Amino acid sequence: MTATVCADKPAGLPLWDRHPNRAALGRDFAAYVSRRCGQQLAPLHHLPAAASGAVVLAPVEGDGTPPAARSVTGRWCALTPAGQQPAPAPLAPPAPHSAETRAVWREMSTDGGWTRWQAETGLPIAPTGPAGDAPRTPPLRADQSLHLAEVSLTLADGTVVQHDSPAPVAFERLDLLDGDGGESVLRTWLAGLDRRQRLFGPAADHSPDRALRLLHTEDPRVRCDLFGALCWFYWFADQPPAARDLERAASLSELAGASHWTVHWMRNRGQDPQARRRWSSGGPEEWEVEEHGLRYVLSQDRGLSPGLFLDQRQNRRWVLENAAGRRVLNLFAYTGGFGLCATRGGAVEVANVDVGKRALGWARQNFERNGLLGDGVEFRPVDARLFLEGCRKRGRAFDLIVCDPPSFGRSREGVWKIDRDLAGLVQAAVQVLAPGGDLLVSANYERWDQRCLESAVRDAVRGAHPAGRDLALVPLPPPDWDFELPGEPPVLKALRLSAA
Repeated sequence: MTATVCADKPAGLPLWDRHPNRAALGRDFAAYVSRRCGQQLAPLHHLPAAASGAVVLAPVEGDGTPPAARSVTGRWCALTPAGQQPAPAPLAPPAPHSAETRAVWREMSTDGGWTRWQAETGLPIAPTGPAGDAPRTPPLRADQSLHLAEVSLTLADGTVVQHDSPAPVAFERLDLLDGDGGESVLRTWLAGLDRRQRLFGPAADHSPDRALRLLHTEDPRVRCDLFGALCWFYWFADQPPAARDLERAASLSELAGASHWTVHWMRNRGQDPQARRRWSSGGPEEWEVEEHGLRYVLSQDRGLSPGLFLDQRQNRRWVLENAAGRRVLNLFAYTGGFGLCATRGGAVEVANVDVGKRALGWARQNFERNGLLGDGVEFRPVDARLFLEGCRKRGRAFDLIVCDPPSFGRSREGVWKIDRDLAGLVQAAVQVLAPGGDLLVSANYERWDQRCLESAVRDAVRGAHPAGRDLALVPLPPPDWDFELPGEPPVLKALRLSAA
């Protein structure tokens, strides 16, 4: 019997990248499932990038192709504004010497301003290799949704495989869309939620203390993180959220399985100190989430973040997996995430440095919660530049340095500006980096892209002492797909310099 893997593809992701080096690029859904399963898989049938729904994959054979399917059939669902016909379903494979046929859509129901449709059709069998021709797919309008609710395959050995895929959130909650006044905002938010639930599991499967990004760049005004029982919204619009925006936040939180939500207005924070900056449904002032087996204490009343930046999740994992036996310096430590991962990963020495005493107290709380306080862990409430200078004078070196500075900050030593001061900080860090060590640098500065960060760091390294030190730029792991998808520019810029 042929082994198969069933999965649910989100809308907007290509199922199968036709690039010859597709497995290494990892930018299609089949490659994503392959990484999670630990084996190279390929799809047995076609599913358009614009559609969501059921996918059946199988391990590739010796020539890099999956086993062939004899036949594939599927049941499609579509959602359109009332009065619109859905786009044609993907072409059914034609019988020999016959014209191509399209499925006929049947109207299932109309609720308010939306109509559900259904069609059954054969599906194109997957191409025989990554360079094979993809089936032609009719275009899908931006205000329509297409979903493969059921797929049934007969494999070459006679095995029958069937997989059902739950409908997208928007299909099931037309009441929310009707209340949106015909706007596309909530549909965009629900599509973002649907993508995360298909990639990371539905709300019912989440642990009560899971942390996940729900909205990233889908709506330029807002980002949203799920922190266990609470959804944390960052509101970037020039104007504060309106009542309708807060209703959308409540709806998204409920569907994500969160009991509470809070919205923080991120614009013009220094211009009007009397303006309201936070809206909340209540909930715990302090609670916990888990990441990589570590517990983090979060808080609603200690700033614009609850205490954990999820965009650094993969970088924290890298530190966890590469800290054994090393001396680690965690600059701009905040609540101690990188230091926690280094300690859990077996570092022999971890120095957490942050100018904010309150932040370091929070970091110490996280270390205590995980039982990781020990003789090799220290907390230094000092400016990072002063700490590095002191290490240079004393001859203290580190095997791994993490440098995640803010774009702007103030301390007794003056104002910090990343575009002006990062070069000097990197030069100082290089001077205390041990042979064979690694330097991780990241930035969320909006005016920089990845190339700008790399250029700034390279220029800084050229001016570091001892002169001519060999530092190679090595890729860091890409972010999880609750953030940018492959090919999208990252909001967080990060790099790793490795000393020869």
